[in-house]
Amino acid sequence: MDVGMPMEAADVLARAIALSTGIAEQYDIGAQRVRALMHAEREEESLQELERLLALRDSITPRPYRLDEVGWMHLGAQWNGGVSEVELLRENVEALAADNGSIRDRVRAAAWLLGAADNICDFDLGHRIYRLARPYLDTAEVAPEIRLSFEIVYHCSFGDQFKAVELAHELFAHARDYNKVPFAVRYMRYAAHTFRCHGSAEDAISAFETAFDAAK
Repeated sequence: MDVGMPMEAADVLARAIALSTGIAEQYDIGAQRVRALMHAEREEESLQELERLLALRDSITPRPYRLDEVGWMHLGAQWNGGVSEVELLRENVEALAADNGSIRDRVRAAAWLLGAADNICDFDLGHRIYRLARPYLDTAEVAPEIRLSFEIVYHCSFGDQFKAVELAHELFAHARDYNKVPFAVRYMRYAAHTFRCHGSAEDAISAFETAFDAAK
């Protein structure tokens, strides 16, 4: 996937699943395959693979966290398929408080749920999601770009817009030194969008130009 061949990666991972004899191992490899299919924009196949993985959960001990990588990817697939955000939020916010999920999984799921709360303009829910995720943001398990992106979404939508711009400058500086160009470009674009909405036009244009140059 890192060299831009997601379907080739998905095919290799499908063969790895077929050769695997352990259910937990099949589940982990399947999650990697879903990522590859999503990068290849094969939404229907992604959803089919996710449904297969969700069916495996009951056979895994201990049972995986509801909003692990498979769980939050399934949220996104359901949303893309037309399931209402209100329904998805109602069914999954409580899982953020569960004690069987890794910090990384909880924060990634919280980021998706926070974006959904923003889409439906539910301020109370946005604050609640942030309070549930906040204790984990400064831990070693959460990469700086994940923490900064999460904080920016919160402050742009529900918090302090000046703080959002401050965090966007921090994210942009971090992204320029990021060692994976596609992700660096993504985070520079996040920062540029924040500058466009809440900062200065000059900063926004400069950040977009830097992202464009990096993507060449």
